[in-house]
Order: sequence, then structure tokens, then C-alpha cells
Amino acid sequence: MTTIQARLYQMKLDQQRSQQQLARQQQMGTAARSEKIRTYNFTQDRVTDHRAGVNMFNLQDFLLGGDRLDEMIHTVQQHLHREEVLLIMEQDSKQQHKS
Repeated sequence: MTTIQARLYQMKLDQQRSQQQLARQQQMGTAARSEKIRTYNFTQDRVTDHRAGVNMFNLQDFLLGGDRLDEMIHTVQQHLHREEVLLIMEQDSKQQHKS
């Protein structure tokens, strides 16, 4: 019975480590110039978030912390959550194939 408990504990520990690693990667990125996060285009009154692929207009409202900013934050959070879930599912699938 202790072997099963040890395996379950190790699986849980591995999952926590992978989540921490994913969080670090999302925060740090590669620091390459080509790794854009957001573009502010004043001539087109547009802000683009390159991570989630979202374009929003009314740049002034965004910069003043209005509804557009809240909408962008919500959209990016959804995108990052979706990416995290997909990564966990992919890792789980790989572990199941190894077993």
C-alpha cells in the first residue's frame, strides 16, 4: 500500500512542479525582441495583445483604465488559463502513454 501512496504523492508533486514551471515561463518568456506582448498603435486608436491575438479599439479608454482595459485583462486571463489546461492535458497524456 505504501508504494501506491508514494506514487500518488510523486504524481502530485510532479504536477505542482510543472504548474510552477509553466507560471515562470509565462511570466518570463524568452526576453527576445520578437516576443511582443502588446502593441499600442496611436494612429489607428488600437491596442493589440499578441499573446491572445486580441485587437481592441479606443486606446484612450484602455490607457485610462476603463472598460477596455478590464475587457483585455479578462480576455488574456482566459487565454492563459486555456493554455495552461491544454499543457496539463498534454503532459497527462504523455504520462499515460509511458505507463
